[in-house]
Amino acid sequence: MPIAPAHGRHFTAPGYEPVAELVTALAAAGDSCAVAAFVNHGLVVHVWGGAGVRHDSLAGVYSVSKGVAGICVALLVERGALDPESPVCRYWPEFAAQGKDAVTVGQLLSHQAGLICPPGGCTLADILAHDPLAARLARMRPLWEPGTAHGYHALTIGVLIEELVRRLTGSSLREFYDREIRWPLGAEFYLGLPAALESRVTPVRTCERLGAGDSAGRAATAGSEPRTADSYAAMALGAPAAFPLIADLPSLRSVRAAGPSAFGGVGSALGLAQIYDACLRGTADGALLSDETLGRVTDLRSSGPDLVLGRNTRYGLVFQKPAVTMPFGSQRAFGHDGAGGSLAFADPANQLSFAHVALRFRATGGASLPAYAVLRTVRDCARSAPG
Repeated sequence: MPIAPAHGRHFTAPGYEPVAELVTALAAAGDSCAVAAFVNHGLVVHVWGGAGVRHDSLAGVYSVSKGVAGICVALLVERGALDPESPVCRYWPEFAAQGKDAVTVGQLLSHQAGLICPPGGCTLADILAHDPLAARLARMRPLWEPGTAHGYHALTIGVLIEELVRRLTGSSLREFYDREIRWPLGAEFYLGLPAALESRVTPVRTCERLGAGDSAGRAATAGSEPRTADSYAAMALGAPAAFPLIADLPSLRSVRAAGPSAFGGVGSALGLAQIYDACLRGTADGALLSDETLGRVTDLRSSGPDLVLGRNTRYGLVFQKPAVTMPFGSQRAFGHDGAGGSLAFADPANQLSFAHVALRFRATGGASLPAYAVLRTVRDCARSAPG
């Protein structure tokens, strides 16, 4: 069963009351959200606020979903099924085409492989269908020499992860995640939302209407200004005529049902924080990952100028790492933000897991100012809370 405080009531451990006060103030200003945090494996915060937001609300979190997919990858590393230093073609032979035989799993999953979009672009239907797009990516010539640079594979990283999981386990990513992580933890985060839970979905509101042809709407995930149609940013985010607005993706039942791990996860702040907390518990405690595996998957693999985003970014194996522009934790922290302003991560140095699910879309290109404000308050409370 999911972890739950008293039904329908906010929960703050002693000393964490300022977090609830801030969330209430943000909601009054229009920034609806839900927040949860664990410190030293104890739930310290589960609060929410805003019109229509309930204790059991579920919402789309865009690229925060990538972090959950990263935890699935980490579990395969933990079990010895996947070696980040091995060539991808060891697990996916067709991937060796066009000189990609030496590309390692670590390079592929830290955005270094140059496979941000296949020739001719891709549609939402391509991503949801998976198989044809995975085959096109395997046949593709990289857009840059793998390992020499990195650029955010905004849409394709989910397809690449999915194919590796299928090759290694014989299961879809959703099946593997449900069986190995979601069901054992009872965590309410879904890579494929069951139809029976649709009534609990709280829509993510847009704070401004983006026009159907507005490339900035599509580039919101990248946090970039509109660019020319042949730029890496435009390629990575899909052709403007062929792909929906990023802001609108969680409103599509086809996306919620399929749960593509690049952008389609749906769940609660409590569920996300619970999953990240499980990553910090160590295998001796019956949880997911050993300290050794945490180091392997969260060590820095790519950093510096991002060819897609046009700013400096830092990645481990799938996970984002803290940066000057993304100060979410210590250098050991790992997680992922999302286009609408959400953020979820774990920080082993501080034994903190945190999730902020934004229910008001801001075209920020990632974690919003409200998310960071709540996080700072959680940290301040953790330093001064009793015990």
